[in-house]
Amino acid sequence: MGSIGDVAERVAVVVGEVERCAAELVRARELAEEAFSLLAIALEGAVGLEWESALALSAIADVVDGIADELLPALAGVVARLEAVRARLIGEGGGPGAVPEGGDGPPAVPAEEVERLRGELPPPVVPGTGQKTHGRWIGPDGRVRAIVSGRDEDAALVHAQLAAKGIPDEPTRNSDVEQKLAAHMVANGIRHVTLVINHRPCRGFDDSCDTLVPIILPEGCTLTVHGQTDKGMRVRVRYTGGARPWWS
Repeated sequence: MGSIGDVAERVAVVVGEVERCAAELVRARELAEEAFSLLAIALEGAVGLEWESALALSAIADVVDGIADELLPALAGVVARLEAVRARLIGEGGGPGAVPEGGDGPPAVPAEEVERLRGELPPPVVPGTGQKTHGRWIGPDGRVRAIVSGRDEDAALVHAQLAAKGIPDEPTRNSDVEQKLAAHMVANGIRHVTLVINHRPCRGFDDSCDTLVPIILPEGCTLTVHGQTDKGMRVRVRYTGGARPWWS
């Protein structure tokens, strides 16, 4: 039998597979909705086929409702249970984000290190220009890694993880670095990360980072973000996981 850490990693893999399943179901629901619309248009004026048309449309509607009302909530429950198992394993010292005995808080990153990382980034993003957000993040191993906003595997993880939690609509900001990094943390069992970005953390919407990052992250996990406005003002935000989804 492997170590507790090995078990936690295997559970994380299973969580990822369940979340991918949820993402595929979301896509299937979208295709079914599209099929419903196309069929409704195609059957307009089909004299003598009213009964058959109604049955066909009803069957497609049942598929859409079944995915939204039964399958996705069921998968969300599976993910929640698996995350609880993994959180317990990590708490016992088995996960890659486990904190040594003596405290489970986020490690302190010196201000000098934050400023050094800030100096590696492009100039602050000017809102409305379409510039990408660049960042540097420090994980539990102390290594510094780069991250950039945009669509990629981590953005897909955001979609999958939120779909598994039952979010009613696809998030439109899942390419933001904060949400991508939070999803990466969940997928890899990382509990605490410090992130430095050349932008102000997004906020104020149902799908903005201040709303969704605490929902994405499990309870006890933190993502500390050091941002900067286009005017040069420093901004620091700490997101703490375990928030209840606003749609539940």
